[in-house]
Amino acid sequence: MRERLRKLRRSQEGFGLLETIVALGIVGAMGIGFVTALATTSKGTGIYNERSLATSLAVSQLEYVKSVDYRLDGDYPVGITVPPNYSLVVETAVLHEARQEVSVKVFHQGDFVLEMKTLKVDW
Repeated sequence: MRERLRKLRRSQEGFGLLETIVALGIVGAMGIGFVTALATTSKGTGIYNERSLATSLAVSQLEYVKSVDYRLDGDYPVGITVPPNYSLVVETAVLHEARQEVSVKVFHQGDFVLEMKTLKVDW
C-alpha cells in the first residue's frame, strides 16, 4: 500500500522540464502565427488606403478636366491639390478633331498605382 501511495505521489509532482518546453514551443508558434497575420492585415490595409486615395485623386482630376474648356492642344494641367508623396500625370490623345481621350495616372512615392481614362468632346 505504501508503495502504491509513493507511485501516486510521483505521478502528481507537476510539470517536468520537457512538458514546459513543449508548452512554450506551442505558445511561441501561436504567437508567430498571430504576428504574421497582424502584419499581413496591416499591409493589406495600407494598400487599400493607397488605392482608395489614388482613385479619389484620379476621379477629382478627371472631373476638373471635364469642367474646363476644350483645348485643341490637349494640354490640361493638374487642377487639384495633390497630397505629399503623390503625383499625377495627365495625358491626352486626340481621337478625332473634336474628341480627346484624357488619361490620369497616379503615382505614390514614384510607384505607379492606377490609371483612369475619360473622353472629352468639343461641342
